[in-house]
Amino acid sequence: MADEMVPAGGGNELATLPDLSGASHASMDTFDQLVRGSFLPRVQLCGGSSDIVKEGKIGVGKFAFVRGKDDFVDFGPEVSVIPLSWRFAAMRFGEKVKVVHDPESEEFKQIVADSGTPDSGCSYGPQFLIWVPQVKDFATYFFGSASARPEARKMQQLMNQAVTIKNKLVSNAKNKWHVPVVIRCSTQLDLPPVNLATSTAQRFNALEDSSSAEPETPAEPAPVAAGGERVR
Repeated sequence: MADEMVPAGGGNELATLPDLSGASHASMDTFDQLVRGSFLPRVQLCGGSSDIVKEGKIGVGKFAFVRGKDDFVDFGPEVSVIPLSWRFAAMRFGEKVKVVHDPESEEFKQIVADSGTPDSGCSYGPQFLIWVPQVKDFATYFFGSASARPEARKMQQLMNQAVTIKNKLVSNAKNKWHVPVVIRCSTQLDLPPVNLATSTAQRFNALEDSSSAEPETPAEPAPVAAGGERVR
């Protein structure tokens, strides 16, 4: 047929089709917000116990932007972000991931107490809402281990400013592991759209506890025992 559309270069592209993606309400910002689901992505420092490390998808000591089980971006040994808000979080991992935000609640206190038991699947600490210019998206960062929590103070002191999170290898008599190190960023970062930052922060600050089955919840994996230190 004379008007038949022929793939360009033998591939799947239609040579005669114009760009049809310009709907009046279409934008990548809106697209990302609508398809992400009810949970924010996370940025995590990948330790040896991380599933994506065990599966050979990323190296130990690398930062990853994780949207889901098989959907992540490898940032390498450091990442620059802008912290926008923070809250407390206590997480209990099992068949479901339980997340509690009220540090005065009995359940939060119990998770904190249980986190001292090796392989308890429990973790607690400050959780930050961050803007990640490298992927132009929002995420959370959780300082949930004993060696990570002191760095949360540095992050809190640099709210709404550009920071870089690096990794550092530390050790004790039994093991070695990577910990995050927060420093002021030496370069200027692109800011998030104000309307999206406001709506995302409002959702983050709502402080709703949650209980969801993996892998729907992109929550940071619980620390595991490693030579006396609970690591990520």
